[in-house]
Amino acid sequence: SGSFTAHRIAIPACAACTVPNCPKNCIAPPFAPGGVNAQTAGNGETFIDRDFTIQLPANYDASTAYPVFYGGNGCGAKPPLTGGAFRIPGESGAIKIGLQQVSLESVGSCFADGGIRCAPDIKNVTACQNGPEIPYFLAVQSWVEANFCVDLGKEFVGGSSSGAWEAQLAGCATASTLRGIYPLAGGLRENRWACDGPIAAFVIASDNDQNNPVGPLKDLFVIEDSYGNAPARDEILARNGCVGKETEPFDPKYPSCVKYTDCPAAYPVVWCEFAGGSHANPNYENVNYLDAVAPFLLGLPPAP
Repeated sequence: SGSFTAHRIAIPACAACTVPNCPKNCIAPPFAPGGVNAQTAGNGETFIDRDFTIQLPANYDASTAYPVFYGGNGCGAKPPLTGGAFRIPGESGAIKIGLQQVSLESVGSCFADGGIRCAPDIKNVTACQNGPEIPYFLAVQSWVEANFCVDLGKEFVGGSSSGAWEAQLAGCATASTLRGIYPLAGGLRENRWACDGPIAAFVIASDNDQNNPVGPLKDLFVIEDSYGNAPARDEILARNGCVGKETEPFDPKYPSCVKYTDCPAAYPVVWCEFAGGSHANPNYENVNYLDAVAPFLLGLPPAP
């Protein structure tokens, strides 16, 4: 519980399958070694051989079910991961997992969840409909659940920048295994795994962010394969069964946040948009908006 422990994890390559019909428990042929979108990090890690880190809460008790927070950093954190990746205040009583990206330095050492990060030659981006990040996330999640006492109704994933894209993808394609997401400056790709259920969400975006624009963009941002963060929010609203887009203030301590009023109680959506601000910076007008995230997630009612 005093520090993060690094782990290496193997994800099998799929037997013969064709995108977009490859299963989620293996790496599709375009991303396996020798595939058109295969990538290798400087230390030799690939999409079938990656790492992550874990830290247990103090005085971990194997008979107590704990929440789990999975977090991913922005681009540039080269493997192997030694720290906790993206963290938020309020995780002290939870199991904490650091997710590690693999993709090539030439495309920024980012999570390969879509766009040029997933397909360094963008003409191959349709293969990202079965990209490597969902099999990786599910493999890590399965390992954690098999080895520790996990509250299966309180597993959350978040991240900053590249990690936010990763979190929003996980909250789409593995929503059935998660309770909520907390992305800071992300979005959702056009070529990606299909979504599989509703998800509670606390999303932070900045109007000045040119790297991960809010949108909706008139034209596709090709290298990121996205129309912006607002369309990703709208996809969650639709998937959650929210009616319309009416909002109310979320909390006076966090004046840039609104909560959508006509969403199911089990699947609320909070949207925090900074009129100014900067890329992947949660501090705006002397308020750290990450302080709101853990209370929001841990206060969710049980999923139906």
